[in-house]
Amino acid sequence: MLAICLAAGMGLGRLLRRSYASIPSTLVTGTLLVVAVFASYFLYHGRPFTGYFVPVVCIIQMVSGALLGCSNFSIRQQPLPWLISIALLLFFQPFLLYIIDALWVLAILYILLINYRMRWVFPVLLFLSIVSIKSWHYSDLRLFSDQKFFEDKLVGQWETGKQTLDITFWKGGFFVFQDNRKSFSAFDAALYYEPMAHVPLAFTEQAERILILGGENGLLARELLKQPEIHQIDVLPYDRNYLNISRDEPIWHEIHQQVWQEEKVNVLEGSAGNPENITSTYDLILADLPDPVDTAVSRLYTKMYYQKLLSQLNKNGLFVSQAGAYEKQCRMHQSIKKTLKSLGFSIRIFHQQVPTIDHWSWVMGRKDTIPDAPPFFHQPPENSRWITKDAFPLLLNAGLLSPDCMDVEINTLKNPVIIRYATPANP
Repeated sequence: MLAICLAAGMGLGRLLRRSYASIPSTLVTGTLLVVAVFASYFLYHGRPFTGYFVPVVCIIQMVSGALLGCSNFSIRQQPLPWLISIALLLFFQPFLLYIIDALWVLAILYILLINYRMRWVFPVLLFLSIVSIKSWHYSDLRLFSDQKFFEDKLVGQWETGKQTLDITFWKGGFFVFQDNRKSFSAFDAALYYEPMAHVPLAFTEQAERILILGGENGLLARELLKQPEIHQIDVLPYDRNYLNISRDEPIWHEIHQQVWQEEKVNVLEGSAGNPENITSTYDLILADLPDPVDTAVSRLYTKMYYQKLLSQLNKNGLFVSQAGAYEKQCRMHQSIKKTLKSLGFSIRIFHQQVPTIDHWSWVMGRKDTIPDAPPFFHQPPENSRWITKDAFPLLLNAGLLSPDCMDVEINTLKNPVIIRYATPANP
């Protein structure tokens, strides 16, 4: 694509040269050096320009080509500007376009150095390039400022105001990162979302109306839709811009299969950060919220917040919260457990190994007693990727934790201890 821009700029420069005086070679060389410096900065420090990357770089290449086309020197006389422009071309290109770039560069060099009569090659290469580009996904043609942080191809990058979202692609599957930390992958997302959805449903006799707090990526809602008994799924996002991105960006449609278009899924107004936005009652409330590593998120794990959720549960309703890594953040889930118990909740913890993120845990609470064995009011769906009835004993029983993990306090607004518990380096 960028080679096309370079060639188009050169053609424009040749036309201008016929009508106007040629540009001095010194000016061309200096201008291209400035472009090279700007391009280097743009690639490695260009976060504010993310989303405008492709058009800006195309303009850079067209300007470079136009300058070369207007100049009064040949590649034999002063090769430096040509080498700079070709280096810029290869510097910006995704790997999949290197072959076409090589053809363009060879054609340009051959025509300019050896046989100008072969200029008919340009339209042929132009046609082949367009056909090839059309056969690739748009994300394959983009480069992002965060690419330097990832070994795999970065195919999506967004700023939500609360966090950075990145998506990489490896061996046919997506990896999603939040603030450069792995959030989930296409390979094992089911190991996280199937237990979070179907374990509490096995303990919930009536599950017609469900509330998801957070859940902006849509995968939890998609998993719940496998249960035909569910009539309504309300989603109250913590990061609304994240939800808007997952709803509007095509790459996210492949991940959650257009879940936001489902009739049963309803996105509520407001934010999960304000419990007053929860006005209805529910049979099941699922809190798929970020780890409480700062004051803003820690409010969603306080006694006051849980007290509000308790009032929004129907009789025999169930509440579930993601509770961090089972071993590394053991004091986090023990603090959640203790905070819920202080409100009269009956508590169970379940866990699962999720290779992408860690050995994960969830805390489940209800007003009345939770039985030891699941009554299986709702069976795990047959089209699940992993979870079955036989997996429940493994999910509901975990190994012993260190005695230090039990030394925790209740999380409150005045004493947000969970921030410290959620940071493994500072237990």
